[in-house]
Amino acid sequence: MAHRIFAVPLALALALFAGAPDASAQVTEQTRTYCENRGEQFSRDLQIGSCTALIQSGQLDPSLMPYAFNSRGVAYLRQGDARRALADFDQVIQLNPGFAGIFGNRGAAYEALGDYPRAIADYGQAIQLDPRNDKALTLRGIIYFLQRDYVRAVADFNQALQINPRNFDALLTRSAALIAQGDYTRAISDLDQLLQLNPQSTDAFHNRGLAYERQGNHVRAIQDFSEAIRLNPQFAPTYFQRGIAFENQGDHARAIQDFSEAMRLNPQDPEAPYQRGNIYLNQGDNAQAIADYSRSIQVGPRGYNAFVFRGEAYLRQGD
Repeated sequence: MAHRIFAVPLALALALFAGAPDASAQVTEQTRTYCENRGEQFSRDLQIGSCTALIQSGQLDPSLMPYAFNSRGVAYLRQGDARRALADFDQVIQLNPGFAGIFGNRGAAYEALGDYPRAIADYGQAIQLDPRNDKALTLRGIIYFLQRDYVRAVADFNQALQINPRNFDALLTRSAALIAQGDYTRAISDLDQLLQLNPQSTDAFHNRGLAYERQGNHVRAIQDFSEAIRLNPQFAPTYFQRGIAFENQGDHARAIQDFSEAMRLNPQDPEAPYQRGNIYLNQGDNAQAIADYSRSIQVGPRGYNAFVFRGEAYLRQGD
């Protein structure tokens, strides 16, 4: 959903070495380019190795050492090694505690490790150092959203969007928070704006379909879910949500098709077999209902309802 890394150019302000360039300096200049890795032109292993070479060279200007650690930490984080990234970001903070972006990066590392309180604290520090940092506000809002603290999440997204009205991630996640709060009209307004910015956004069509469905507008919901599927036919949750809309419309055949596709794409989701089982139970197909409820229980378990309705299906079979 969000690009959770604050990339910082390594050496836009200062040259790495004093004096006229010689052959070894040219080699090190290439190493700097690999370490900086602007636009991610090079592999992360090459970036990490180059940053390590700069850090260990003993020749790097001390004022640039924080940027070398930051670049290596960013590479570790993008590689999925949040613990090594965290160690590098700690080094940057020791060397330059006034660098706002590094608190955003360390917050992203803590978030990747599931340490939300420390991530929130670091995003807050980044915002304190740079009150117009809409990215840090967005990322903190996303954590609040994941914690279901929708009031704080929306507050952060509001502030981020005042700074940058074209902040795609803030608009998208604010729409999800508004849906969770039951404010479907405002959510749809956000998603209309988002689709003006990016008419090819699968997530926006999915969320808007969900808002329409919660409003009871099954026709508009199905239209948006169908467009999301056209843009990304491999996203199981959209098939599931469209299946719910078809079911609420009374089109059980299409609902079964969508739940079946959701199950194929995500065999570990307990919700789709549970919903399909409900349709089969209502249609009197007790054997298929039992099979679906059993699958839901096996991969979930979804909860007590799957046991209750499987019991009902067994009872109807005389078992």
